[in-house]
Amino acid sequence: DDQVKIRGFRVELGEIEDALRAHPAVADAAVLAVPAAGGDTRLAAYMVTVRDVPTDALRAYLSGKLPEYMVPNEYARLGELPRTRNGKVDRKRLGHSAVEPSPRRPTLDDLTPEQISALLRQLTSESARRDEK
Repeated sequence: DDQVKIRGFRVELGEIEDALRAHPAVADAAVLAVPAAGGDTRLAAYMVTVRDVPTDALRAYLSGKLPEYMVPNEYARLGELPRTRNGKVDRKRLGHSAVEPSPRRPTLDDLTPEQISALLRQLTSESARRDEK
């Protein structure tokens, strides 16, 4: 059972892997939960692709199929996924593969309360200026 907790949500890694494999450029995929700075957990996708596909295109594709918290933060392209002797994906060896961080839009979860307040002040002042015109 490959269930992990990401930002308070229970996530089945197999569901993310199935969504990746459904992309026409992805032949095989595995997803790992990896530790990140601050004690958080991030999702890393390891893929075998049949043609080149930009990371942001994969991210957009997955965003249309999965909730945002299930879209991997990092991506790695491999010639093949490492396998154990009985043919299963060797997840321990995957953890040593280089991953490419995915550019993503910040969410409110990424902002401090001070940054949120400043953003709200900016939006309010822009709205007031428009109303004056």
